[in-house]
Amino acid sequence: MIRLVFAGFVFIHGLIHILGCLKAFGIGNNIPLSKAVSKPAGLLWLLAVLLFLVVAIFVVLKRDWWYIGIAAVMLSQILVVGAWSDAKFGTLANVLILLLLLMNFLKWDFRASGRSEAGYLLHAATSPALLVEKVHLEKLPDPVKRWLERSGVVGRPMIHTVRLKQKGQLRMEPDSKWMNVEAEQYFDVDSPGFSWLANIEYGITHIAGKDVFSDGSGKMIIKAASVLQIANASGDETDQGTMLRYLAEIQWFPAAALSKNIHWSAIDSGSALATMSYMGKRVTGAFFFNEMGDVTSFQALRYMEKKGRYSLETWVVPVDEYRTFEGIRVPSKGRTIWKLNSGDFNWFNWEITNINYNRPDLF
Repeated sequence: MIRLVFAGFVFIHGLIHILGCLKAFGIGNNIPLSKAVSKPAGLLWLLAVLLFLVVAIFVVLKRDWWYIGIAAVMLSQILVVGAWSDAKFGTLANVLILLLLLMNFLKWDFRASGRSEAGYLLHAATSPALLVEKVHLEKLPDPVKRWLERSGVVGRPMIHTVRLKQKGQLRMEPDSKWMNVEAEQYFDVDSPGFSWLANIEYGITHIAGKDVFSDGSGKMIIKAASVLQIANASGDETDQGTMLRYLAEIQWFPAAALSKNIHWSAIDSGSALATMSYMGKRVTGAFFFNEMGDVTSFQALRYMEKKGRYSLETWVVPVDEYRTFEGIRVPSKGRTIWKLNSGDFNWFNWEITNINYNRPDLF
């Protein structure tokens, strides 16, 4: 809603510039500009209208607009100075747009930095894409075998890199408001790792988040407006949490269940325990399946941070819906829940909107 209000403000501010164009070409008799405007200058006033219109459209479409905004604000302010006595209040609008332009640039820069790291992660994966065959499934517990057959990975190339897009709602506390989230995530399967880059709407500004798992270590960075650091977590607890996250999220690239880093053991006919070992570290989680072979949830003990203190809590990822991407059936909607003594804390509702496999060029 706030984004649409800002887009409307930019549109109106841009539309006011049409007065300079009308004055230059003698259109209308009551144009409130005391000085004459040349026709070349009138075309510049019209160009400012068009630039601000593009900015407004990009804001509505949630596209990066800072580079067009720079041109629009600079041109507008030059025209305002040239007609200062009549247009000086336009400076206030330009200053406001400039401030939000800076936020948009910082968001772009934060994301570009994360994409650069993700690009290195993906280009490091060079293994040939061999086909997954039924023989590869023989030693797996029955529910895991049914899952991989159900997902459609058999007969398809082994997955080495993944890029996915995600949206959802997130909240920090059980009684806090939900915030809209859009994220992109990149996985390296051969040397297990991921980079998750998120943009969280927060009033007129945003929160930028980056969660990284690389070389067996985790790192989480959160910045308000992409500049003011809120969190910078690392250490054993973060390593455990990001490694568990990777293990839970192989549901989006099921062939990773065949990785040499993951050992499976049956619990019963509808569940199996997965133990992931990598870089001298180990995590364990349970996958639960329905009769058809779909994963219904993942559960593990994961470190939860609250006010700088960590505690092991039950972390559950229930699956609500499935979709097929590039021939692979995967969870498309679900939730992330902490099961606490005080009750269940559902803190993230997620939806996968797109997945690309074995395309390290897409970052």
